[in-house]
Amino acid sequence: MELEKTEEVSGRDESSRLIGDYQDGRPGPLFFVLGGLHGNEPSGVIAARRFLESLKVHQPPLRGRMIAFAGNLGALEKGKRFIERDLNRIWTDTQLRRIPALLDRGKAPEAEEQSELLLALEENIPPPPHPVYFLDLHSISAPGAPFTCIGDTLANQRFIGRIPLPAILGLQESIDGSLLEYMDNRGYVAVAIEGGSHNDPETALRHESALWLALVAGGGLSPSDVPDYSMHKNRLESSMKKLPRFLEIRYRHGIRPADEFVMKPGFYNLQSVLAGDVVAQDRNGPITIPERGRLLLPLYQGQGEDGFFVVRELPWWRRTLSALVRILQLWIFLPCLMGVRRHPKFSHSFIVQTRTPRTVALFNLFGFRKRRQNETEWIFSRSRNPFAD
Repeated sequence: MELEKTEEVSGRDESSRLIGDYQDGRPGPLFFVLGGLHGNEPSGVIAARRFLESLKVHQPPLRGRMIAFAGNLGALEKGKRFIERDLNRIWTDTQLRRIPALLDRGKAPEAEEQSELLLALEENIPPPPHPVYFLDLHSISAPGAPFTCIGDTLANQRFIGRIPLPAILGLQESIDGSLLEYMDNRGYVAVAIEGGSHNDPETALRHESALWLALVAGGGLSPSDVPDYSMHKNRLESSMKKLPRFLEIRYRHGIRPADEFVMKPGFYNLQSVLAGDVVAQDRNGPITIPERGRLLLPLYQGQGEDGFFVVRELPWWRRTLSALVRILQLWIFLPCLMGVRRHPKFSHSFIVQTRTPRTVALFNLFGFRKRRQNETEWIFSRSRNPFAD
């Protein structure tokens, strides 16, 4: 079922970037909402519009401010994920420095979008330690359960623990250049809310419910201030379908256009899979699941760099232990391990000579989930957010 024609997101003018702004004069956090960072995901924009209209009708006593923007306007108009480059893969220091040169040369549609979004961020987001909650609304190409994505920080975990949707740890760290990671590193609580499939009307409804609960989780509203609070909470709880509360990335299948990757039909988001299950194929033949878990984000759209992910439940005792070792800052002892040393330039990174499953599990425990190979060694990194733990 497709979104109603009256709620299509199309057209562009000088005011279409800003969806709306609501505040009641009471001091409090900033809730910064972004929809449509990918142009084939209009439900976030639709939900933000409805949500702001509801705020203006009910006028709840909001502590702080809620402001919402649309992401890739050119791609939204065309109904495509992006025009030339994925706007959610270019938020790196190198790319940000290239924006002026790209704009001078012209014909760089995502550079223009990114420049305008940067201006919106700079003009509206106060610097830390003012509390800011960045809420990035997305949808997926496959049917199945909604979920949230957070960088692995205690601040993010505390916030998302109050919103009843599965939370994925490690997804942000598995890709490069996401806006979520950029906001996380700037010192804010940052959450991506994947509301469901692209054209399902329930996706926008889940986004709306998640926004109401996010305002409560961040201290902007009390549950009694929310119209139909129980309905919003029940809507999200029922969509979980007894899924684990927290999961972590175990495997990412990255793809390139030359791979000719095709997902087999019939898979849905967060369904159980077993090692050896054939889920896709490419020019080299069948592609199988490497280990037991749940299938995340099976790709059923033309554009994208991720074929699928495999996740597994993160048990409560590991999250508790992880919180404890971070609070005690026991990560300072990691260089005592053989083959581990501090990164000479980045305080949030370690260099590891050999990557083994035990090494990965240990560094994940301390929140060092981002890993990249550097010649013969591996670099493990964590969020640069100074207020993360």
